[in-house]
Amino acid sequence: MTNVDHPKRKQLVEQLEEMGADAIFFDGFEDAIIGLCNQQYKGPFVAYDRAKCIDILMKRDGMTHEEAEEMFGYNTEGCWAGEKTPFVFVDIEDATEIFICSACEIAKIGDTPNGENVGGECLNCAGGEIKRFVCHG
Repeated sequence: MTNVDHPKRKQLVEQLEEMGADAIFFDGFEDAIIGLCNQQYKGPFVAYDRAKCIDILMKRDGMTHEEAEEMFGYNTEGCWAGEKTPFVFVDIEDATEIFICSACEIAKIGDTPNGENVGGECLNCAGGEIKRFVCHG
């Protein structure tokens, strides 16, 4: 399934060579490549669009949406290939926001537990900070 001649992949390989860097690619998902991304003092990493990866599995391998989600989540997105493991981005439209207090661990999906601001003090325990997480699936 590796397509080393895919235009997006070739372009990124050339960029990586110019930077004197390397990265890991998810074979067979070249059409889902977004580009390169970095973390402070780390990277570059290849970045993929999760929804496009799921579409590839459905079209290429004849999987249902549920089968593609399970296969991709476990075998690709869930793998650890070392420090250069690619990033998988989730469209915010397909994601669920979860807000959790760092102290009392009260949580609410879709909105902060008591109308607090993210990063603000929890109104439930008055001791924790409200943190925002984005999950998919």
